[in-house]
Amino acid sequence: MAGEEKHRVPSESGEGTFFPELPRMRFQDLLNEEILIEDAKLIKDFEGNFGKKDLVIWKFKWGEKEATTACSAMVVVKKISQIIALKDFPIWGKLIKTVKGYYDII
Repeated sequence: MAGEEKHRVPSESGEGTFFPELPRMRFQDLLNEEILIEDAKLIKDFEGNFGKKDLVIWKFKWGEKEATTACSAMVVVKKISQIIALKDFPIWGKLIKTVKGYYDII
């Protein structure tokens, strides 16, 4: 063990620790696409442009691509949080924008 770096618990914010080797995609670029969500993480009280909100980040496959994305839309956060709690991965989903203008995942 001498000279080896220890595997450490990531920072509480999770910044830079969620599959950093994968490219990041804007969730808006995934609208109406079937994706396979393989893992996800909830970040509570993320400080954004409009104050503190909960945020979910997830790893997914889209065709042959593998990447991560993030979303703070309330309905998406709620649904992905439930999937995290149930440890129900992998799971298929499709991001949509409803006629009322909010984002959802079905």
